[in-house]
Amino acid sequence: MHNLNKCFYECMKDLHAIGIYPNIDGKDVKATRQYKTWGLCKTRRNNATGELQHKITIAQRLLDDTTPYKALRTTMLHELLHACDECYKEKHGGKWLEYANLVNDCYDVDIKQATSREENGCTFDDRKMYVIRCKGCGKEWAYKYARMPKFYSRPQNYHCTICGKGIERVGMFTQAEYQKRIKKELTAV
Repeated sequence: MHNLNKCFYECMKDLHAIGIYPNIDGKDVKATRQYKTWGLCKTRRNNATGELQHKITIAQRLLDDTTPYKALRTTMLHELLHACDECYKEKHGGKWLEYANLVNDCYDVDIKQATSREENGCTFDDRKMYVIRCKGCGKEWAYKYARMPKFYSRPQNYHCTICGKGIERVGMFTQAEYQKRIKKELTAV
């Protein structure tokens, strides 16, 4: 497991060395089970003081040993640039882009607006396949989620969109288990 705090402090040190000062503390950086983004910087203004407060979340899958440390470092740098007070409104342009180009030139990273799973070298995926079946027509559906969906935990509250009968749980599978299950069904036919 990569150390999130260690990465945070290394990146802050590198940014300070080139004159970039994000307005964030280590306690405001957390790892979460997010799947739509690698990282996210949320900013809000404190009503009492008027100061900007930044909070960063990093996808847990970047902390896995199978994911290169460089992917975590690049994501952390990307989000830290958003935590600079002069960058928070600009998304991926203006001052943020200027800072990103400076960091790319100074360090061995490639900060850009978005990166794919392949670019990050991320093979870790803890999402499960939740498979349900209609009690009437027998149609099966498989959905990939990080957390158990409501239709799977409470199937009695849902029905088939085709015939209107109730649904039942078939099982919860990893990607590999689900692929084996499909292959078995195809060869049995």
